[in-house]
Amino acid sequence: MQLSGSYTDAKLTQDQVSAIIVAPGRRGNQIPYTAKWTVQGSAQYSWPLTAELLGLIRADVNYNSSSWTTFQHTDSLRQMLPGFAEVGTRVGLESDQGGWGAYLFVRNLFDTVGINYMDTSVLYGRGGYVRATAITPRTIGFEVHKQF
Repeated sequence: MQLSGSYTDAKLTQDQVSAIIVAPGRRGNQIPYTAKWTVQGSAQYSWPLTAELLGLIRADVNYNSSSWTTFQHTDSLRQMLPGFAEVGTRVGLESDQGGWGAYLFVRNLFDTVGINYMDTSVLYGRGGYVRATAITPRTIGFEVHKQF
């Protein structure tokens, strides 16, 4: 079993002002797209099936807390990105002495729509459009590896 996490309190230490430009970020503003909390965990169990084969089952979870899309609290285009968790699993066989493995895996088991980028802006002369990107949807696959 493994568990790790982090707390990030990322804020600007000074206003975003130079001789060339005055940008929206001000001292103390939270850095956009930065989750305060992240947590990762995994558990794996393997057992002998034969003298040379092991069975394996594994689960992983990754969590990101909510974050904001812009510096300023007063920005009318500011959006909150909700926190999300992603779960993955795998089951498989490994050769104890042959250096190979075969696994069936599912990433994003619950097909979570975890938004990691969002932008609201005037696009091509029209207003009101929201663009967003999300984590990869549920993916089911088969993996084989061999050590040489």
